[in-house]
Amino acid sequence: MTLEEIADKALSATSPRLRDRYLLQAVRALFTLKRYQECVDIWNNEASKLPEDNLMRQIIHPYIAGAEFELNHNDEAMTHYAKMGDFGSLTYCSKAKGYESYYVTAIELMHKYAPNSDFVTSALQGIVRSYEPQGIIGFDPEKTDRKFDGQLRDLRDLCNKIIRSKNCDNPAMWHYTLAFLHDLEGNTAKASQALKLAESARSTPFIDESIKVFRIYLDAKTSNYNTAYENKLHKQMQWFDGKIAEYLTDSIKNYSAEIISACYSPYYYWNDAMRRILISEVCPRMLKAGRTTKALQMANMSENLLCNLVGYVRDYDWTTDSVTIMSRNEFRYLDTHNYYDYSNHFFSMIDTIGVDAAAQYVQATLNPTTEFDRFINERSYVDSNYLNDIVGTLCLRHMRYADAVKYLGRVSPDFKNHLNVTLYCDPFVNRNIQDKNTKEFKYDFACKMLALEQAIALTDDPARKATHMARFAIGLKNSFELCWPLTHYSLAHYHWLQVCRQRQWDEEEYTEIAIARANKMAKEALPYITDTALLYELDQHKTLAERYPDSPEGILVRGSCDKLYDYNPLEYYNHRDIWDEY
Repeated sequence: MTLEEIADKALSATSPRLRDRYLLQAVRALFTLKRYQECVDIWNNEASKLPEDNLMRQIIHPYIAGAEFELNHNDEAMTHYAKMGDFGSLTYCSKAKGYESYYVTAIELMHKYAPNSDFVTSALQGIVRSYEPQGIIGFDPEKTDRKFDGQLRDLRDLCNKIIRSKNCDNPAMWHYTLAFLHDLEGNTAKASQALKLAESARSTPFIDESIKVFRIYLDAKTSNYNTAYENKLHKQMQWFDGKIAEYLTDSIKNYSAEIISACYSPYYYWNDAMRRILISEVCPRMLKAGRTTKALQMANMSENLLCNLVGYVRDYDWTTDSVTIMSRNEFRYLDTHNYYDYSNHFFSMIDTIGVDAAAQYVQATLNPTTEFDRFINERSYVDSNYLNDIVGTLCLRHMRYADAVKYLGRVSPDFKNHLNVTLYCDPFVNRNIQDKNTKEFKYDFACKMLALEQAIALTDDPARKATHMARFAIGLKNSFELCWPLTHYSLAHYHWLQVCRQRQWDEEEYTEIAIARANKMAKEALPYITDTALLYELDQHKTLAERYPDSPEGILVRGSCDKLYDYNPLEYYNHRDIWDEY
């Protein structure tokens, strides 16, 4: 049978019991034949008169909306889509008709024909999400484009219109949306006022929870950061903690247990909401208020609360295509690259905040004095090895070797398998010479640098003093270049899966200060060095050739200059000679 015959046969059927089914077949055939007006006529004459819960009527309805759209009856098509709750098609029609704020037009029509539909809530949620900052890798809230455009102004006007109308069974939702729009516009006072109205208006459990989250956000944005606010924040974090545990599913647990996945974009609303408030609002404002320790505590908790709650790690082995499940603490002590603990906001913050602030945080965290501190610790990663190694590394970076010995000496040998870096070169030799791979490379370096520093201060003999200064200068410069794992956990401009801002390590102030000190010390030591082996190690080829031509090193320089670092481009590049200016 042809489609025309199917349509005719279906329309001529007279069985009352099967009439609705024949109407469906007729509409399908006519729609395929592009006889759209006949589809609309069937709806107007018969199908629309069927009970609303009739399945055939529900299946026919989208065909009619599509037919109206094809007939360029956009208003009629949009009315049909609104009644069905088809927000995607409704938005498409609104845009096709040329409405500038097509999304808002779709919401308004949806509310008009189905005011209590869940689709209205979903539509509002969609527009809110499309304008809020996205929690992706490298996200910087200060660089987010939050332009308050015409569509948002129209949505704000629609919220006010619906709030004033009597056709509003969930006014709290519209007050809440209005609060978000005022905040997005930069008017925090109006946002707070709208949220107060939402808190006292008729609502649903879902909207109540959303209002609570927004209240915590506004408090974080507007409160004075004092003890009273911290007490309030303690209660708010307890509420968040309960919600994160309440809605945690097995699928979310398994996803968060993936070692790399945990570093990617947000995947769990409750944890994500807490993290955004703490990282984007609380931590920056606490730092500005001088409450650095508390800022670091909140950053630590924001990154580790869910990890601690899940408790296990799924480690995928690409070579065997197998998954090993272990506790997170077991994973942390494996000889494996640790993506998460060295690639989150807490690590980024403590790695850049300065030695004294980091040391104060470690002292306060390892010796909690308040109930809030203990609450935070239980939901953070506060292993003393991890924290002391970070502070000790910062001390090396800032040339505070006595402090480095103190902090690095507190790190257990077992933990040193998992520092995210390792060292294979001897930092006190100005050549790329392989050294034994020792777990204690940071601690040993700190001890030797401290000993050299003390020897320089105590030695009166110029030659011996110069030798100590040369060794100290070599070690210092190597610790930022060839042997960078002594002072850093990564030297890439972007840490692998790192959320922190881009960093030019060689241009940061502490690097410039250290390199300048090394160069100055080497320059002061050179006139007093007579050891030809040390001069050769310092690449003083001209001095060796002119002053010590008969020494073994002088003979080597004069006879094999084409093999030396300063004549071999590839070796010179790999060596990154630090004494070239001399």
